[in-house]
Amino acid sequence: VKFTDYSQEVEVQARMFLQENIGFGLFTIQRAWSLGEKHCFINLKGEILSDDAKYYGLGAIYFEPELNAIKCESIYYDFKGKVMLDLSKYNSLEKFYNGYVWGMEEVVITEDSIISYKVLLDKTGKALIYSDQALNTEESNVRNGKVTFLNIPSETRYEYDIATESSSISSEVVNWSNQDLNLYDFGTPLKNGTTPIYELNYENVRNLVGLRFNDGRIKLFSEVEIEE
Repeated sequence: VKFTDYSQEVEVQARMFLQENIGFGLFTIQRAWSLGEKHCFINLKGEILSDDAKYYGLGAIYFEPELNAIKCESIYYDFKGKVMLDLSKYNSLEKFYNGYVWGMEEVVITEDSIISYKVLLDKTGKALIYSDQALNTEESNVRNGKVTFLNIPSETRYEYDIATESSSISSEVVNWSNQDLNLYDFGTPLKNGTTPIYELNYENVRNLVGLRFNDGRIKLFSEVEIEE
């Protein structure tokens, strides 16, 4: 298959750059560099399978394994370009974990007042939790149907049960100024049963730090071992 590179076209909107191979015979392309980047993905026939997503850089279009879909900004497509889940109402969507995903939504209260909520969504796009970022932080991923929060004003940790829609406040009082924001998080088990261990920092960036084996043993890597 031949892809034509239109990056030297005089008309800016006609420019096109082939970018990344995202697997499954699908590739991302970028168009109209100097007018603001527009991205979409195509198949091996050169057919465009998604709407344009406007962002800068790479990585906003990728394979989402829990949905078996391609995420293009805030919309999830199947491999033929059919929309499976439209979450364009939300931004800064993270990756799905145990069937749930965190996103951000801005709610206009008045002309001069906007509240930013972090929203927990299920695989159907239903919003289950709204967390006011000015009051709560350090949301954990969903484990056993529950999510952990830290209330900033009271420096108190509490647990929210999704099924019962109820919260239970822990008696532990957290010193916010000295709080360690790094959390360990277990990923999806591999085919051999080994489970990757991630470290989740305050920016919700997941870094691979170790493995848990079938017999329960845990091995944390050093930075040198990860690079090797």
